[in-house]
Amino acid sequence: MSLILRRPCVYLVFLGLALQVTDAPGEPPKPGAVAIKIDDLNADRVQIIGMTGKAVRHPVKIRGRWRTPQIPEKLSNLYFDVTHVEGEAVERAITFRDYDLHPMTNEGTAGARDGHTWNWIASAYGDLKPPEFHPGEDWEFIGMEKLETILDPHDWDGPIVATNQRPGFDTRFIYFRARQFPAAQQAPTPNSKVAQ
Repeated sequence: MSLILRRPCVYLVFLGLALQVTDAPGEPPKPGAVAIKIDDLNADRVQIIGMTGKAVRHPVKIRGRWRTPQIPEKLSNLYFDVTHVEGEAVERAITFRDYDLHPMTNEGTAGARDGHTWNWIASAYGDLKPPEFHPGEDWEFIGMEKLETILDPHDWDGPIVATNQRPGFDTRFIYFRARQFPAAQQAPTPNSKVAQ
């Protein structure tokens, strides 16, 4: 069974029905919803498919180009347009905001792995900070998507934060390897009209 996540608002789709994820014993699902226990998610009996088209919490390799947003955002300075997933060109646009794509840790090293030289590799024993990104740069990352809950600002004690996202779920890409491609090796993006 697979669930599909999409942006700007994220929907969970299960055979055309709304889905409620619950771990409260005995709590009935909302009318028209299918209940899935958190234990089923943790045991991989149910897979949630992220923006990359791959299951969340499973390693995946993505490649793409950084750009500035067409409309400036208060929280995001850069967008990462994914051009390839697992070496295959993407058929539809996939974009992560800079705060949606971040390192597994703030410490790392650089070096060779799997026949490639990586600018940054997550390591508890390294002292190399994660790389800084700039518009027009092509990067490749190995990491995984992580499911996050988007809270309704009215449901928690705190300042009301303006957001264009409805409460639900979203994904973040957590990378543990990153490498930059030299300008000569940079590939054109499928959505090159928006890439800068």
